[in-house]
Amino acid sequence: MRFNKQKMLSGMLAVGISLSCLTAPVSALNIQDQVEQIQQQENAMADFTDIPANAWYYNYVSRMVQDGLFAGTSATTFSPNAKMSEVQFLTVVLRKAFPTELEQYNAQYTSTWYDGAYRLGLAKGIINSSVYGSGADMNRDITRERMTDMAIKGLKAMGENTQSNIAGVTNSVNDLNKCDERLKMSMIEAYTMGIIAGTGADSTTGKMNVDPKGTATRAEGATVLYRFAYPDARTAPDFSEPVTPPSEDINGPITIYEGQTRTGRPAKAGDTFVKADGTKVTITLNKDGVIDPALGIAPDLGLTYTENGKTWTVKDQERLRTNQFGQCLSGADYRDQMYQVNPLTGAGMFEYEWALYERNNRPNYDGTADYELSADKCFMWLYGTWYSISTTPELAQLVK
Repeated sequence: MRFNKQKMLSGMLAVGISLSCLTAPVSALNIQDQVEQIQQQENAMADFTDIPANAWYYNYVSRMVQDGLFAGTSATTFSPNAKMSEVQFLTVVLRKAFPTELEQYNAQYTSTWYDGAYRLGLAKGIINSSVYGSGADMNRDITRERMTDMAIKGLKAMGENTQSNIAGVTNSVNDLNKCDERLKMSMIEAYTMGIIAGTGADSTTGKMNVDPKGTATRAEGATVLYRFAYPDARTAPDFSEPVTPPSEDINGPITIYEGQTRTGRPAKAGDTFVKADGTKVTITLNKDGVIDPALGIAPDLGLTYTENGKTWTVKDQERLRTNQFGQCLSGADYRDQMYQVNPLTGAGMFEYEWALYERNNRPNYDGTADYELSADKCFMWLYGTWYSISTTPELAQLVK
């Protein structure tokens, strides 16, 4: 990549805007210094042929390359989409925190390219063998929770005071419980300080996911390292407002995700059901006015209701022992109802719905499903014909 005039001009414009906000006069030399800094970053990136100038991570990488913190995988490649290893991440942390000592360790320990960094990381308390294992072990792909752990331990080793807002992070982060307990506090501190950000809001809770076990590419690792290395790049989250789940419009359509606990109302026609594999199904009713079993979905599984401080959850083959849960579309309430899921098709309905479906459709139902099992397992619709399981040993064996 060669000098990018468009990027230079945009950088100068940003500098001009920021300087125009100052009340004191600014010399032309300051502007020139900023322009020269942009020029130096462009020059530092000039030889990498695999980083476009408009890449979202360009500024992160260019500044660290210019400052000698990050290097390419070859003279002409940076490999932004390649996975980053734990020891690669550790090396960058040490280049920022202890550059002189890292050079000394690398000169002294030469059995592998990472031996010096591994030994210095242990000596400074940035890593420990009980969590990270040997230097060879640290050639594995780095996870987000381990990135944050090394970043926070690196800051502490440099003498920087870290911050933690346990209550704020717990209220804001959805999957904090997925963290290794030994690394959870580092994740809390890193999120509090803006060193790591969320990967997106959870559709059910409204809280942010941080994906602790997710692995990072070199470009993604660069964003965390950038915030670690340059305090001015950190943006702490706002914990002043409580995080609440997205509200559900009782009258309008809602989206239901398979396997996720949800609140609100039972499913109805027009809602969207998203299966575990990402397939989306628009819920429809069959001629009996119940959710069509041919869809093969159990939309009310995981639905919760709170009454007098106690929460009830719809579970397969478990009776919902509350008198206030609501009414199904056919007018019958769900009190003391058993929710039953067809083990072959995945279709799920409450007892009343199954009874209505079976009463009206046995034995001459011409539905679209290739096979359908009744809720009480007494008969089965198979390729156009109803069979009695009690008199068909093969079917009885099939559904055991």
